[in-house]
Amino acid sequence: MRQMYIEKLTEFAGENTRDLWEQKIKVIEKKRNFTDNAMALDAKGKKRILFYISASGLMENSDVAADKLRNVVDIFAEYKDTMDVYWCVQESVNTLLSEVDRELFCELKKMEQRFLIEEIGHICSEKDRKELLSCDAYYGDTSPVIREFRNAGKPVMIMDYRV
Repeated sequence: MRQMYIEKLTEFAGENTRDLWEQKIKVIEKKRNFTDNAMALDAKGKKRILFYISASGLMENSDVAADKLRNVVDIFAEYKDTMDVYWCVQESVNTLLSEVDRELFCELKKMEQRFLIEEIGHICSEKDRKELLSCDAYYGDTSPVIREFRNAGKPVMIMDYRV
């Protein structure tokens, strides 16, 4: 991973910057808070994952966002017996997206309904901070809680809408 960063930054900034990146980019080993790097399990024996969606993530990827979210919800549905998913949609999505991209907003609402009807997981809000931070891992768009997950040694995965 370190070498990949060095290569990309050198490619971007020029070969004469390679020594700078070699000196600046360090790998720091950090101990995880859970045994053998495995996620903790809730009372039902399930891993708890926070799935976070932001207005900017949806709007920047509006051409592929609906398909990506359907795919992610399908995967969560497939693993609902072993994973407890907490889906948090940034509060501004309801106001911004409904005005900017009504079609994508309606698709998102349909997926949320499916999520609840099929009991794939839980819908929560940004105000449910205690619930959000109780999750064992993070997946989705960037958000203010990522730093707290990282500092707690919990896995953080940023969603790539194009994959």
